[in-house]
Amino acid sequence: MYILLIWKGGMVKRPLTQKGFTLIELLIAMVLLLVGFLAILTVHWASARNGTFSRKMTTAAILNQQALEQLGTLSYNDNTLLSTTNGSFVGYNESNITSGGFTRQIKIDEDTVKKVKTITVLITWQDGNTTKTRTLQMIKRPDY
Repeated sequence: MYILLIWKGGMVKRPLTQKGFTLIELLIAMVLLLVGFLAILTVHWASARNGTFSRKMTTAAILNQQALEQLGTLSYNDNTLLSTTNGSFVGYNESNITSGGFTRQIKIDEDTVKKVKTITVLITWQDGNTTKTRTLQMIKRPDY
């Protein structure tokens, strides 16, 4: 069996048993490999990005919990637990927190009728062009 190759100058017979790949076959194989590599790269990039976000969320939760535990050990009438003005947040930072890109603020609201203080801790950090936040609250009573 033979294949006929035709071009402007004439025809040539070649046997079909010729081994090897044509240029078109190689180009198609390269495109398929490229698509596969791009898919793997996309999955790897998304995984790395999600890992970074998870690490930052975990750090924010730890910083929140640490602040609540520190403030929870203080007595109800401690000066640190005085109500913040107009219900706004005030800075509650340590040097090791701001170096990681996180800022920690607290807000203390006192309900004099129920005799409780609501302590809110807000952690903020930058994730690309957006500001992310994580907030935790604790209620403090005078008897513990």
